[in-house]
Amino acid sequence: MEQRLTESDIAVALKHYERVCTELLDTRLRKTLTESEPAAKPAEKEAQLRLIAQKIALLEQHSKNLREELLKAGRIDVTTRQ
Repeated sequence: MEQRLTESDIAVALKHYERVCTELLDTRLRKTLTESEPAAKPAEKEAQLRLIAQKIALLEQHSKNLREELLKAGRIDVTTRQ
C-alpha cells in the first residue's frame, strides 16, 4: 500500500512539474513577444518586462525544486523496491 501511495505522489508531482515547465515556456515566449512589440510608453513596456522576468525566475526556481524532489522520490522508491 505504501508503495502505491509513493507512486501516486510521484505521479502527481510529475504532473505539477510538467505544468510548471509549460508555464515557464509560455512565459518565456511572452517575454520575447513583449520585447519585440512596439510600445506606446517605454516605461509601461519596461514594467511589463520586469514582472515577466520575476515570474520566470519564480517558475525556474519552482521547477528546479520540483525536479530535485522528483529525483529524490524516484531514488527512494527504487531503493524500497529492492
